[in-house]
Amino acid sequence: MDTLSRRLTRRGPTRYTARRPIRPHSSITALTILVVTQVIWAVPHAAAQDSDIEALKAQIDALADLVAAQAEEIGRLKTLVQSDAQDQDGLIQLDPRGSDESAGNAPIIETGIDAGRYEVGRVPDDAIVTAGDFEGSISMPGSTASMRIGGYVQADMGYDFDSLGFSDSLNLRTIPLDGSASDGREVFRSHARYTRLNFDIRDQTAWGEFRSFLEVAFFGSGNDTTNNYTPVLRHAAAGVGDVYVGQYWSQFVDIAASPEGPNNPLAVPIVRNPGIRWRTDLNDSWRIALGLEDPAGDLSGDSAQLASDSMPNVTGYVQYTQPWGRVRLAGLGLQLESTTDSVFTGGVNLSGRINLPVFGEKNNLAFAAQAGEGFAHYYATLANVGLEGVVAEDGSVEATGVLAGHLSYQHWWTDALRSTFKISAVEFDSPTGSSETATDGGSSVAFNLFWTPVKNGTFGIEYVYADREVVSGLTGEGSRLSAQARFDF
Repeated sequence: MDTLSRRLTRRGPTRYTARRPIRPHSSITALTILVVTQVIWAVPHAAAQDSDIEALKAQIDALADLVAAQAEEIGRLKTLVQSDAQDQDGLIQLDPRGSDESAGNAPIIETGIDAGRYEVGRVPDDAIVTAGDFEGSISMPGSTASMRIGGYVQADMGYDFDSLGFSDSLNLRTIPLDGSASDGREVFRSHARYTRLNFDIRDQTAWGEFRSFLEVAFFGSGNDTTNNYTPVLRHAAAGVGDVYVGQYWSQFVDIAASPEGPNNPLAVPIVRNPGIRWRTDLNDSWRIALGLEDPAGDLSGDSAQLASDSMPNVTGYVQYTQPWGRVRLAGLGLQLESTTDSVFTGGVNLSGRINLPVFGEKNNLAFAAQAGEGFAHYYATLANVGLEGVVAEDGSVEATGVLAGHLSYQHWWTDALRSTFKISAVEFDSPTGSSETATDGGSSVAFNLFWTPVKNGTFGIEYVYADREVVSGLTGEGSRLSAQARFDF
């Protein structure tokens, strides 16, 4: 084994360890001591053995040649070590973490150069961030899946000329009645509670595309002092192929038919229910869907007769899409129960968005109309207040009838500037025994102007007027001017 082989042991394709540093001066010193020892030993015998003097001189000369040869070999070895380190240039870099191989999964080269020990490593190929399989996504290291991080930062502010009660958005139930303490109050409010963060993860499987979606907002509890709004789960769903489970938009809801603006129309079903859902495209035009969703409805009346929901809501829709737009017909079936009675009821939702190129390439008309019984909680601002139906003293259940709709027209002035005009109304057929203060109907009208000067930035203002009526016949009204700034990422 030559000198290089003795000093270096190979640990892998790019890993070497030097057992000890190469010190030329130490080798020369050892040889010098050896020579002096030989000379001291030979001197006492010089007088008796003159013939050995010449032999001793020859030995000294040979040792001198050996020292010179070893010094030359040491220089050559040092050159080889330096050259080997230089050959790794472009493949390795100094490891700033100062960690071992297990921490970063990076090959390490250890050398015994005079300056001491250095650790160098390169980033493994699977740790490099690359583009994912769908737009805006990245490949997840160590996985075949792709992930897209999205959401937006949104700031809202509003000024009520005549209080609408709930200041974050339009809420039918909070419109103050005439003569109440809040009637006629002027209110200013700003917040960033609608800011959202979401994660979209997708992968391909033998059963089709796997997809999971998680989104949170910050519409939780807080106060005006700290603004410590807690995160609120909006969506948490996952599925393979045509089947998905978790919390997502109800199939009774057509979110694409909702108009743009900080204040939703009064009669827009907006609810995200946990459940299991199936949907499939029959062809380029037709899509069908079915699902089982959490019931989450509330009855009012005799509290002693109230019962828990024992059946899921059944939802589904048929959707038809063409270049001129799309139309969807959705259905809902649900069961309302007391301790002694139950009724099966539901409703329909006809919705869509129609392109109107005669007035401009992007102009469109959005609409939705609902009719049926017992589904008031599918309107987000009317949930958890017992508007689905009434339980009489004898335990019988009577569902509340619902008739609602909205219509909006969006006009694009330029590619960056647009306006939406929207009207909405909802009417309840309240059963006998309903509370005198229960909401019995209402309407709203709004107009806005939105500007998108850059791709990810939108600014807008909106004026809205709304009124409501309760079972007793009392009414209330209010108006608001809202402003909004939003930055998508």
